[in-house]
Amino acid sequence: MLERDPLIPNNLERLEALHASVFRSGPAAGLGYEQHLLLQIQDDLLFHATQEPLDAHLTQLSATYRHAAATYHAATDKEGAEAGTALWQMSSLASRLRVESWVYRSRYDARPGASRLRRPRTSGD
Repeated sequence: MLERDPLIPNNLERLEALHASVFRSGPAAGLGYEQHLLLQIQDDLLFHATQEPLDAHLTQLSATYRHAAATYHAATDKEGAEAGTALWQMSSLASRLRVESWVYRSRYDARPGASRLRRPRTSGD
């Protein structure tokens, strides 16, 4: 998916290097970008196993992505640790959103958030 997704700029070499710089120690240090991303997606889908929790989770992922983007754009030194962490968050969140939204659509035959977008029914409807 990372190599073929036309909507997410994918430079796996850069993403792997970014992952290595952000996760220099701890359990994630032994993983590559793709392995880390797959574990996150697996955890997300296992933890949010039904429609409503997955929908709410995707909403939270979107908000977190916007926050990471704002953090990156606010960083004056785009090469610092804060910028690197924000780039890791942006890239991993974008990929998680795409994959998990696809899973949502295939499971529930609906777009995430569609239930929140519908106008509530009134007694006159």
